[in-house]
Amino acid sequence: MAFEIFRRILVPLSAVLFPADCLVCGTPLPASHQGGVCLPCWRSFKRLRGPCCRRCGEPVFAFERIVTSPSHLCDECRRRARPFDRCRSAGIYDADLRQAIPRVKFDGERPLGRSLGRWLARALPGETAEVDVIAPVPLHPRRVRERGYNQSELLSEALAAACGIAHAPRLLAKTSPTRSQATLGRHDRKKNLRGTFALTRGGVVTGSRILLVDDIYTTGCTVEECARVLRRAGARSIRVVTLARSIL
Repeated sequence: MAFEIFRRILVPLSAVLFPADCLVCGTPLPASHQGGVCLPCWRSFKRLRGPCCRRCGEPVFAFERIVTSPSHLCDECRRRARPFDRCRSAGIYDADLRQAIPRVKFDGERPLGRSLGRWLARALPGETAEVDVIAPVPLHPRRVRERGYNQSELLSEALAAACGIAHAPRLLAKTSPTRSQATLGRHDRKKNLRGTFALTRGGVVTGSRILLVDDIYTTGCTVEECARVLRRAGARSIRVVTLARSIL
């Protein structure tokens, strides 16, 4: 009891004496601030808005002069079927969001990852409707040991908690290490990832509505490969959300 009273006094006092800095820009935060990111940085994240492909979420920009409708499909989705039902991204991989995500992935900023997961929940509230379970895109165990965590799991955990939906961080596994996708084209990305994901032992998705979470959507090869595994295992529906989308 005495320890709890001491903790309640000490924690707020330490926040006043040693104010935290914004996890993105480094600006000192007010003592009462929560979330780890200053308001200007939150506002600087470029939200992905406007008309888009109803399947993969590819944005349709005004200069393309395309007449869009709720049933609009991009050229790629008209050419071939996707293993997922729908994909949406919260923001554009640019400016401050382009700085924030690598800090989570490579600099050990776990609190920032959780804050971005909560931002994802606020940015895409409709994407968690009619979902049974939320799962992250997995990393290979070797990569998890190097980083100490899976950045997509930080996002999915915070998203699941914010929405009150079951979280399954070990639903999928990456069974083979792969080259970095960053320098590869679409064809090589698909080849690099083929057959590298699997449902974990004991994982059951038959009839389930799955929401798959990743940090960045570039070509979609990673989430497609994961969705393909879930589809073959009998998932009823598969949606995808990502924190950001790279506009090629």
